Amino acid sequence: MNSVNEQQIKEKLQQLIKDAKIYAKKAEQLLLEAKRKEQEYGLLCSRYSGTQQKLQILFSEIQKQLGVVKRLVLTLRHKNKILLSDISQYKTFQETSLMELGQVLETLKRKALHSQLSISQGKQQLLRSTEKKSLFDFVNIESVTQLQQQACTELKRITLIERKGNEILQDVDLQFDDVQRNSELLMNLTGKTDSITTSTNDEQMVQSSNDNSPQLNINFLQNLTENAISDDMNLNQQDIFSMTNIVLEIAGHNDRLQHLLNPVFYSSIDFDDLEQKNNNLRNYISKLENHFEIITNNYYNVNQKYQKFSEFYRLSITCYKQLEQLSPTIPQKVVELDELQTTFHQHKMDSLSTFEEIRELTVWYTFFVTSYDKMLLEIDRRRKVIKQTQEIIDEFRQKIDQIYIEEEQKRQQFFKDYGEYLPGSLCPSILESTVKFQIVPEKWTSNLPELSLTDSLIQQLEMSTSSMQTTQVFEQEKSQEEEENHEDDNSPQH
Repeated sequence: MNSVNEQQIKEKLQQLIKDAKIYAKKAEQLLLEAKRKEQEYGLLCSRYSGTQQKLQILFSEIQKQLGVVKRLVLTLRHKNKILLSDISQYKTFQETSLMELGQVLETLKRKALHSQLSISQGKQQLLRSTEKKSLFDFVNIESVTQLQQQACTELKRITLIERKGNEILQDVDLQFDDVQRNSELLMNLTGKTDSITTSTNDEQMVQSSNDNSPQLNINFLQNLTENAISDDMNLNQQDIFSMTNIVLEIAGHNDRLQHLLNPVFYSSIDFDDLEQKNNNLRNYISKLENHFEIITNNYYNVNQKYQKFSEFYRLSITCYKQLEQLSPTIPQKVVELDELQTTFHQHKMDSLSTFEEIRELTVWYTFFVTSYDKMLLEIDRRRKVIKQTQEIIDEFRQKIDQIYIEEEQKRQQFFKDYGEYLPGSLCPSILESTVKFQIVPEKWTSNLPELSLTDSLIQQLEMSTSSMQTTQVFEQEKSQEEEENHEDDNSPQH
């Protein structure tokens, strides 16, 4: 073999070796990366191996604690609902009492005294420093204002109790909402639909809090058992073993090519066979990539699995700590609500007399307005009776005077005709004088003013006085209802 042929064979071998080395390097990189993935996979598996039982215990404890907390929250909500309902009813009574008193006072301000009444009072009450122009001027404004201020102060105290009651519940609900959110996240992670109930509906909470058999959704953690881990690791090791064999085969092919560089073997070289084997290296690389992809996918799946596992563990710890913090807090809040309830009832009893007085004043001033209208009608009626009586008296006086004159004339005529013939001793009484009668009232003087009410005004006044009976019936019903409520307040609490 001449030197030219040897040079060509050498160059051709070197090219084959160069190509084979590229494939060998890529194969070694894939194997190295696969082993690294397999090591990371093993670290993940060892990190979380054996934690399923711990999580089951933790989760069961969370479920028990959550049931206890739910019952406590329900108790707190029930007490708060009763307190706020009582406060709302009493505040309505307070505010209504103040509003009605204010309305009737405004009515008194708008109710001007009749001009003739003002003149009459000016004549009869000269010592007074101020002239009364409306019904409001008859109000003891200092005592009424003081009473209103006392009522407003009591209303502020009751409102403060109401605000504290809301703050207590809001504080607990805020913490409980955090627990509920984390519980819901745990439920979503596990695919669990029956062991953790996150509903805020009280009836559903009662049902869920009475569940004494908490169970963790095993399907979630079953994929993370040691057997499953071992199976996945065995599959990865099989792929690593196959990749190692392929890498060794590629390395062996490289070694053979290096060995053939010795000119002694040039004559026995089969380049077709060598080129075919070099071409097969691509298939080996494809197989390596397939194995690497399998290992990578396994690692990705396990990594995703344990990220979810880690999130579940983190949420479980967070939820457990929240429950540990919330559990002793709620009984304290229940005690605070009970104290608020006691304080409220004490304030209610203390302020009851104030608001009863306000109501009585409101009723009195309401009847004052109505009675004033009735008084105007009474004055007008009396004036009419006096006038009618005077007319009757005048008519009778004229008749009596006429009778007297006629009688006097008849007697004079009798004595003129027959008197001189009758002896005085025969009937001395025949000489009596004619009696003159007079109508004298027992007490005639009257200072009633002349109101001169028009027919339309009389009609209006009559309509206003007719509402007094309706008001009296309403007040009787209201008093009866308050007596019943007062009996309920004094009844034993169950």
